[in-house]
Amino acid sequence: MKKTLFVWLLIVYATMSFGQKKVYFSGTITNCPYTEFEIGSIDKPNDINEWQRVSIKNGNFSVVVPLNDPTVFQCYIKGKKIEFYAMPGDSLVLKTDFTKLWTATEFSGKGTATAQFHTSWKKQFNALHKADRNNRKNNTPEAYLKERKKLRDSELAFLQEYAAKNGLKESSFFKYYTSEFTFSFYSSFANYMYQHNNNIEGNGVKPEYASLVTLLDEIDFDTLDYHETESAQMLYATYINRIKYRQLIYNKTLPPAKMDFVHWLKRTYDLSKEILPKKAHETYVMNMFFEHLNPVSVNRLSPLYEDFIKTCSIENRMKLYNAFNKGIFKEKLTIPSDAYVKSTDATLEEILSDYKGSIVYVDFWASWCAPCIDEVPASKKMQEKFKDKDIKFLFLSIDRDETSWKRAIAAYKIPGIHIRFKKGKISSAIKNLISAGIPRYLIVGRDGKILDNDAKRPSDAKLVADLEKLLNE
Repeated sequence: MKKTLFVWLLIVYATMSFGQKKVYFSGTITNCPYTEFEIGSIDKPNDINEWQRVSIKNGNFSVVVPLNDPTVFQCYIKGKKIEFYAMPGDSLVLKTDFTKLWTATEFSGKGTATAQFHTSWKKQFNALHKADRNNRKNNTPEAYLKERKKLRDSELAFLQEYAAKNGLKESSFFKYYTSEFTFSFYSSFANYMYQHNNNIEGNGVKPEYASLVTLLDEIDFDTLDYHETESAQMLYATYINRIKYRQLIYNKTLPPAKMDFVHWLKRTYDLSKEILPKKAHETYVMNMFFEHLNPVSVNRLSPLYEDFIKTCSIENRMKLYNAFNKGIFKEKLTIPSDAYVKSTDATLEEILSDYKGSIVYVDFWASWCAPCIDEVPASKKMQEKFKDKDIKFLFLSIDRDETSWKRAIAAYKIPGIHIRFKKGKISSAIKNLISAGIPRYLIVGRDGKILDNDAKRPSDAKLVADLEKLLNE
């Protein structure tokens, strides 16, 4: 049966690929010191794990990007970003100055009006969104909700005016941004609630935040035209993972969570399936796979994949079939020779005592932690920079599954000292250190004592200065 399904999917995929549409994107970036950038969709279910590298030669570039659904593309150039909306068949030409991207970015060609909107919106609302982040931190629930409604209404009015001026009122572009601004509003106060009431599974929802949960519970997702924008995904993740799931634990409807990401994904997958409408559930799950599907997790995620493809749309089924069957996921992997690997029952203090006399940079991580994996390239560069210095790079894994842990070290070729706590047995001291989540970093002095229990990430350029200062003391 499974073989028949795969053959059928291959036929469908071949048909879809043959008819696949594209976006043609070229242009000039003046004053750019770099020779390449990456381009990809910020609406993750559109484009699972597929970012393209684009060469820049004498400030000029050209790329063809496959695209079947309208989306916002992001061009990422060494910490700076250009974003624009595009539809299948658009042919866009960019002109910008790297030193002042948002103020100097202009588009021409087919799709100019919709592409230029994103830049115009950013210019108009960037300062207001910065103010919103401060309001989210400092205001009462009632005051924040009032201010955030003003921002949403202003964005929708700006969209209405722009769409009317450019004849776009009935377009997919108009539906896309209507959805984006609406979901952004909901996800903002969902994040506000979680920021101020984050221990829901321990303390429940405090009375002053109950009205916000009620607002989320009463959202009629079926009335919204589009469900796959970045803000929609953020809302689903916050609502399901951080609020409803933790409420169920607090109410003892579910037992306490285990420190195992597959266990957590299965629970949240089932919860999403229960309380979200089908289209919203599909977007939530596709985003979940996008975040967590990698060479380490593919086998462990297969049961969820097999369940999901029974009912999801053909388009999502094809995206996942293609992703789950990538050759890289099936490679035989070996741990790099410059990695020391062991499992232990030792405490953190006992582990650190083995490295007294050296400065130690500690990285708490796990194979299933996407932000942890994102830091791996910077970590490898950091180790190369200090390879002749007296600094030990210690990776402490909270993986319960030893195979996944070792496969991650091999797949991402992570050098350094790797220690895993056996069967996920973690001391209360370590639990306290990582209570806010991972990745988490420490710097330990030559005497074995922690100097910084919230050290900078490997990708933070200031970390080098911190370590060099310690080496010179």
